Amino acid sequence: SRRPLTKKILKSIVSMLPTFVSSEYEVKLFTLALSLSFAGFLRLSEFTSVSRTDANPPLAKSDLSLLRDKSAVVLRIRRSKTNQSGRPEFLSLDANPAMGPLCPVSAAASFFAVRPAASHALLAHFNGSALTRNEFQNLLRKATLSLNLTGKFTSHSIRIGAATEAAAAGSPALTIMKKGRWRSRAFVNYIRLPLL
Repeated sequence: SRRPLTKKILKSIVSMLPTFVSSEYEVKLFTLALSLSFAGFLRLSEFTSVSRTDANPPLAKSDLSLLRDKSAVVLRIRRSKTNQSGRPEFLSLDANPAMGPLCPVSAAASFFAVRPAASHALLAHFNGSALTRNEFQNLLRKATLSLNLTGKFTSHSIRIGAATEAAAAGSPALTIMKKGRWRSRAFVNYIRLPLL
């Protein structure tokens, strides 16, 4: 079964990004993608596009707001596996200095400082093209291989890691369900305790 990608492993991946991507801009792009996916318990389809030319990316630039006091970012999820109604859900992701570069507030502020204004997709390459599912999955595969991690890791491993760490920290079941936008107790299948 898939292994969890924990905060510790994701921090290691962020520190290795310069060896996998072509520029400092791409480091900031992938850092924000990793940060949002972990802090927001996101499914791959909620933040990455099917193709670089996606005219309707799952996250547009207008879907992320950085609060003026920099206490949190607010992410608007317009559609998801469990929400096909078209009514958006809003996730408030708090600043968390203990997350280091994975703190959603610092990752967003760092990326917005360099992101081209014209890009429609929130997670866009410097040329404006959208970050794709394949690109994100390929990066995770390279990084987990470089870290010599054993077991199966996919983009879903980040969601598993987020749920597992929340459970390990003592978060109540209802809180985990709400954070991951689970409509049933299916979330218990995501928790891999003890956390190694």
